[in-house]
This record gives sequence, C-alpha cells and structure tokens, in this order.
Amino acid sequence: MTFRVTILTLCSSLILATPVLTQGEKPRPMVEGPHGAFADSPGLNLKSNRDRITRYRRQQMRAISGNYRSIEAVIRYKAPFVDELNGHADALLDLARRIPKMFVKGTEMAPDKWGAKPAVWAEPSKFKLHYEGFERSIGNLKSAIDAGDPAEMERRLFLVRHECLACHKEFRVRRRR
Repeated sequence: MTFRVTILTLCSSLILATPVLTQGEKPRPMVEGPHGAFADSPGLNLKSNRDRITRYRRQQMRAISGNYRSIEAVIRYKAPFVDELNGHADALLDLARRIPKMFVKGTEMAPDKWGAKPAVWAEPSKFKLHYEGFERSIGNLKSAIDAGDPAEMERRLFLVRHECLACHKEFRVRRRR
C-alpha cells in the first residue's frame, strides 16, 4: 500500500511540475530563485502607452477594491484585525487621491469593449464630483475608525461603497463574464 501511494505521489508531482504545452508552443524558460526554479511568465503583450496606462489603472482599482474589502471584512464581518483598519483606510485614501492622474486622455475603452467610458473626459466636472466625493467619504470613514464607533464605521463604509458604485454606473462599462 505504501509503495502504491509513493508511486502515485511521485507521478502526481511530476505531472503537476511539468507545464502542459499546446501544439507549437515553446517551453517557457525556468528562472532560479531562492525557493527553486519556476517557469517564467510570458508577460503581457502591451503594445501601446494606452494599453500600459489602462493596465496600470485597472491594477490600482484592484488595489482600491482590496483595501475596501479588507476594511469590510473587519467592520462588517468582524475579522479580528481592528488594528489594521487605519492602515487600509490610509492606503485607500492615498489611492483615491491618485484617481485623477490615472485617467489619461485617450485611454477610454475601445468600442464594444469594457472599461472607462469616454464620458470621463467628456464630462470632467461631473467625474471630478465623483472622485472628490469618494475621497471625502474615505476621510469620513477614517474619522469613524478613529472614534471607534462600530455602527458609525459601518454606515461610513456603506457611503464609501456608494461612491464607488455611483461613479462606476456613470463612467464604467463592466466586463462581461
């Protein structure tokens, strides 16, 4: 029995460690690191500054979401990391302040694609109201965190979320899955 388990484990680890290549695909080079060798990522084929800026903006928005969701996990779902709230709120505020720089003219979504609507640039004052409201709502959330009032923190967190959703409703086309 032990011999079978060992052979099965060995075969499984070989299968998992061997990259599966499609026909015509070249094996990716292995990169040595402090924890062994790993196949190098093929990377993205970003051909233009527009693609690079859009990629950056999407990653920053994911960072906003990650910090928001971490705060939500503590406030709404009672994860035991109350001492981390200020750090996440500070990161969220810092990211919010960068929003205007992320929306470079000419990086709107391509026709029939998903992403930032051309309205971001066509209606800059309306867009500004949204990102300033987002920043303000985070500041209010930080004040509630400092005060330590759980009910007020939850209420303020809801208002931060509302700012995100309102802006996305006006200025973003969601990706279809």
